[in-house]
Amino acid sequence: MVAAKQTPALRADIQLLRAWAVLLVVWHHAQLGGMPAGFLGVDIFFVISGYLITGMIQQGLTQGTFSFAVFYLRRAKRLLPAAYATALLTGLASAWVLEPAERTDLWAQLLGAVSFSANGVLWRQAGYFDGAAELKPLLHMWSLSLEEQYYMVLPGLLWACPPAWRRAGVLLGVVASAGLCAWMMQRWPSAAFYGLPTRAWELGLGSLVALWPASAVQRWQPPLQHGRWLAVAVLVGVPMHPLGQTHPGWNAVLVTLATALLLMTRFNVARVWTPGVRLGDASYAVYLVHWPLLALLNNASLQTPDAHWRWAAIGMSGVLGWALHRGIEQPLRRWPLAPGRAALGWALGASALTLAVPGWVLLRSSDAESALATLRAPNVGFAAVCDQDRALYRPLPACQDQPQARTLVWGDSFGMHLIPALAGMTPGGVAQATRSTCSPLLDLAPMDDRDHPLSWARDCLAFNRSVLDALAQAPHIDVVVLSSPFMHLLATHDLGRRWQVLDGHQPGPGEVRTPSAAHVQAALVRTVARLRQLGKRVVIVAPPPWTQVDSSRCQVRQQLGLWTLDAAAAGLGPDCSLSEADSRRQQAPVLDMLAQVAQAAQVPVFDFHARLCRDGRCATALAGQGLYRDARHFSYAGAKTLGQLEGLGQQWRAVAR
Repeated sequence: MVAAKQTPALRADIQLLRAWAVLLVVWHHAQLGGMPAGFLGVDIFFVISGYLITGMIQQGLTQGTFSFAVFYLRRAKRLLPAAYATALLTGLASAWVLEPAERTDLWAQLLGAVSFSANGVLWRQAGYFDGAAELKPLLHMWSLSLEEQYYMVLPGLLWACPPAWRRAGVLLGVVASAGLCAWMMQRWPSAAFYGLPTRAWELGLGSLVALWPASAVQRWQPPLQHGRWLAVAVLVGVPMHPLGQTHPGWNAVLVTLATALLLMTRFNVARVWTPGVRLGDASYAVYLVHWPLLALLNNASLQTPDAHWRWAAIGMSGVLGWALHRGIEQPLRRWPLAPGRAALGWALGASALTLAVPGWVLLRSSDAESALATLRAPNVGFAAVCDQDRALYRPLPACQDQPQARTLVWGDSFGMHLIPALAGMTPGGVAQATRSTCSPLLDLAPMDDRDHPLSWARDCLAFNRSVLDALAQAPHIDVVVLSSPFMHLLATHDLGRRWQVLDGHQPGPGEVRTPSAAHVQAALVRTVARLRQLGKRVVIVAPPPWTQVDSSRCQVRQQLGLWTLDAAAAGLGPDCSLSEADSRRQQAPVLDMLAQVAQAAQVPVFDFHARLCRDGRCATALAGQGLYRDARHFSYAGAKTLGQLEGLGQQWRAVAR
């Protein structure tokens, strides 16, 4: 049984750990370099939270003074005032900074924050067509919601469990959660990242430390003291030099174990570390305010904000975090409010206010804002069901503009975004066979370290093989349009992810390889040859002009008069046009590879640069209609306008061979 003295109200060493954790997170989010895994600060917070909350519950249960009502009221006074104030002010600031699509997302994030389900909301906003994570002002609320969910479950479990079984029960839960996390990371990494069942093991490690008998902890002090400096080295070294990028993975295991060890050693903090301890006192408030500031800055910038802006945001995080800590967090934490109807009324009133005031800003929209929100809506082609997520392709009536369509668009999201340019305008009709991120290749599939693990890559290979099987049974289809960006098969890093490829050309389960032009070129040539064996004519469509800057955001921000920092510095023209030289330079690996395929397979490759670029600039609007929905994909209306002006369906059928 743990003694009461093991979980005092304030331990300087814990505050120092909190300070290091928040420094890691802020430094990483500000993209200042040298801390590629600074996000591990959140994992440190998880272990500390599990330790402190379990010690509090265990002490109350042991002394017979534990009250569920008092416990939840204390948690509410500790966490909610600062969180609600941050959410409310962020919602108000969004009127001058956020675009309509991001405002809609922020409203969902607000609902999640108030209902303690932000991790679920943000998981649903983590899809391929959703806005970038760095543009979501309440993204960081996922971890707070996950902790709150743990706080909801843990007291009842400890109360119901016989005292002698509590430690074993928590240990079993930690092992089960860690095992589930490892299993889901191979299949649904985003769900594993955001879900309580797959992250509870981190809080559970802290709970185990709190439940460990004080006598045992005392006996182990000599070896624990020897391991203390190793733990410190892990907490400093792993965020700087991580073991790969998979998260949660071995990096999280090392950091959480190191944190648990330090919690057991109870090291003394020298006076020189007093500023760090003070930062630890305000770490919750600093964590709350830092990300909205950086996210609003990211929204106002069309590229990574200049370093001086990011340093300014860090400085403001410290100032506003301290003000939030001293002005709201601490006073309301000490508020002598007893459990009962009054407390419930205050909680409901605060929740309503947190939603009502920002909601008035976020939910009202003009006709212009509604139209611009439509511009940036996902372009999935005929319908959402046409972005097929099963291992086998299914020809669906909803994914064609007429029965027995003669042209098939086969690809990933870059196949989807062509459909509005072809639907109703292609002789003989058009059908769609698409799966996000899955390039139309017979025996090569991409993998990344986040949402597309090995199991997904195998499904991608199976999907593409089933498309070929369906084509063998579809003699009415005589032209196949292949479309993909291909960059994620050529480069080890793209879209902020680390890529590999699964090569299924040889018999067996496939071989994981480093991306290379030679493998993609060979796979594309084999795919074209197989299609011709089936009697199909083929045309390959290269990706449209793009750079790292999202021209659609430039257009939306210009038309709505939103605060914008650096359109010219990002390489955009006054009309949000792109630099052709920048586009060709960034797409050079893809365009060079496709040129080799065109020669080797004698297949036509359609390049949008020739249609959209003049005098060194590439248009991002035609006939007053924005062409792009993000940095790389055509918008629905933009693709339709392009198809009408260029007659793309007729062109591609004419040149296919």
